Amino acid sequence: MLISKLEPLKLASFLSSSAYFSQSEIDRINAASSRSERALNLLSFIERGDSEIVKDFVSVLTHAGFNDLAKLLDPIYFHNKAGK
Repeated sequence: MLISKLEPLKLASFLSSSAYFSQSEIDRINAASSRSERALNLLSFIERGDSEIVKDFVSVLTHAGFNDLAKLLDPIYFHNKAGK
């Protein structure tokens, strides 16, 4: 679901204001030829990072209007939902 819903090009301006995403990394993500490849590149970058990158990415998703995706990745939301 995440790959099919995520569009890194729409996140570019939000990612560029993040301390964790350099412009060269954003350019590498966006250089992929298809939306699914861009999404895979972005998720691969996040996977290699630490928990702070994940938190920042969840914030980027929220600010960009991808609230449903942000909830899926937000550890606090995930933990609260699992506890019910």
